[in-house]
Amino acid sequence: MCSVLRSNKCSIQIKKEDAKRPLFFIPLSFNHHILYFMAANIFTPNDFDRICHRIDKLSSENNRRWGTMSLAQMMAHCSIQLELALDSKKTNKLEGPGIMRTHLGRYLALYVLPWVPGLPAPEKMNTSKNDFNGLVFKEERKRLLHLLKKLRSYSGELNAHPFFGLLNRKDWGRLVWKHVDYHLRQFSA
Repeated sequence: MCSVLRSNKCSIQIKKEDAKRPLFFIPLSFNHHILYFMAANIFTPNDFDRICHRIDKLSSENNRRWGTMSLAQMMAHCSIQLELALDSKKTNKLEGPGIMRTHLGRYLALYVLPWVPGLPAPEKMNTSKNDFNGLVFKEERKRLLHLLKKLRSYSGELNAHPFFGLLNRKDWGRLVWKHVDYHLRQFSA
């Protein structure tokens, strides 16, 4: 079963399983066509499966395109974000510009603006401020996949993010997907 969105000269079919995903309309003028973007989210089964498949395909052969982290450090960095979300006993110190904790700042960062190389990381996730040496690639990949599955099945309240503050489940899912995707692209995956 599909729904169809129509606009002047453009129609898009949406599969039934994707109908619950947030739909964001970003008009781009090109011969009166409007492009529709579906925001990927770790809580959507297809997006979750694709991200896990990309992580599974990583190998020591993947070359870093930017930054200084090794492949194992990148996966540990992503795992720490998931631990920050899941550990409700700890309060995360708020960091970064205050605009990131506003509705507009979160919306722009999570749904509109692309993430470019060299973005700052929260202190707990920063590889240059913490000991991220001596990590084993296969162990970190296993840890990251385990935490992704744990987050996906977690039904409790998620902790505040150091940059974005309190996030609802949908925004946490979008943030995790966008963050992991950003670093997988860093290693050409």
